[in-house]
Amino acid sequence: MKKFTLAVVILICTFQIAGFSKKSFIKYTHFVLDNFENSRVGKFPALWIPYKRRGYKIMRVLKNGRNKFFRIDTKDEGIYVGKRLYSNKLNKIFFKESDGLEEGFSLKRNPILSWRWRVHKLPKGGDERVRSTNDSGAAVALAFKKGLIPYSLKYVWSVSLPVGTIIPSPAWFGSYTRVIVIRTGKRGLGKWINEKRNIYEDYKKAFGEYPDRFSKGIALLTDSDDTDSTSVADYDDLVLYQVK
Repeated sequence: MKKFTLAVVILICTFQIAGFSKKSFIKYTHFVLDNFENSRVGKFPALWIPYKRRGYKIMRVLKNGRNKFFRIDTKDEGIYVGKRLYSNKLNKIFFKESDGLEEGFSLKRNPILSWRWRVHKLPKGGDERVRSTNDSGAAVALAFKKGLIPYSLKYVWSVSLPVGTIIPSPAWFGSYTRVIVIRTGKRGLGKWINEKRNIYEDYKKAFGEYPDRFSKGIALLTDSDDTDSTSVADYDDLVLYQVK
């Protein structure tokens, strides 16, 4: 993004979320943040908010067979989109009753977030290390409240950086955002890829300490504004888990 960082955008929107445990033998109960099945095909997804009003035109829910999913199709644009959720004062996450998610989540005990994405077209020349080429084929981002400016994790499908790369964002206030590359290049383009991340441990790797508060937001981004190119990606099945 050229003028605004992920941290500022998510702070304004006040999104709220959390995640889950990393022991493979534990039985999980999952809660769907969104699978877009309750949104109208061809329309902007219900209960989400774009960073710019232009997002209502370039972001839409599509359907393949019985499955609905969310697509972001950009041409020389970069627009975040986020979903509003809510937390209480006891450091537990609670969802709106209308979402059917009344259970609480502890980030420390339950830090796993899963989703799937499908990138169709990567921004030409994208490189998240440089501000002038700071575009990604797809990104799922989380913000954590810490002082006036939230710290952020941004999981990306990069054009050029190797998987496992963790770097500060080159954008404005970038020192508060860590970019984590989990997919790269053309391998897997056009195919649905499932992801699962321990956001509690990833935060420790990125910032050198565990977060002292819960995540304050979730956002999605497929951008191409810095590279003056085109980028297209789909998102689906954003899920949180809870240990019984």
